[in-house]
Amino acid sequence: KTFTFTPPSISGKTLGTNNNDYYELEIFRQPAADTSTAAYTIDIANVQLEVGSVATDFEHRSFAQELELCQRYYFKMTADDGNNTMFGVGWANAANQCIGIIHFPQSLRDAPSAIETTGNASDYRVNEFGANHTATGGPTFSTATKNTSTVYFTVSSITSGRPMFLRANTNDAFLAWSSEL
Repeated sequence: KTFTFTPPSISGKTLGTNNNDYYELEIFRQPAADTSTAAYTIDIANVQLEVGSVATDFEHRSFAQELELCQRYYFKMTADDGNNTMFGVGWANAANQCIGIIHFPQSLRDAPSAIETTGNASDYRVNEFGANHTATGGPTFSTATKNTSTVYFTVSSITSGRPMFLRANTNDAFLAWSSEL
């Protein structure tokens, strides 16, 4: 089915400041006269919204293609294997800091300007020849391109120049980069 419609304008409407505004299109709603609590089931698939007055053929994309397109805007590494999760490799560039390079699986549409983390340094660690060192600061980053990000972990008592693994220390640990429009 193809439905062409002109949505009402939001011109003159007051929008909030929390970046939580949205434009809602309701496909199905329980009729007002129906006061039952019986559950409804509605299955909708293969929806495509387009701007313009002409509908184009439906684009069939694989999950891999869709993921690749999404990762151009946002990439998140999670501790899916708890403290066994390795985010990347790096080296100790000082006795209290490890630097690593994270390679994105897909080129972002633009270089991200920040890194998202849990905010708890202790959710991260570095591994130096089998010895684990819980982070005391970070992770932070100084530079990023469309393809990589330089990430810093602050730790104590590591040997400068040695290779390191940047790892999760808890199941909550994550690193994420946004390249939203």
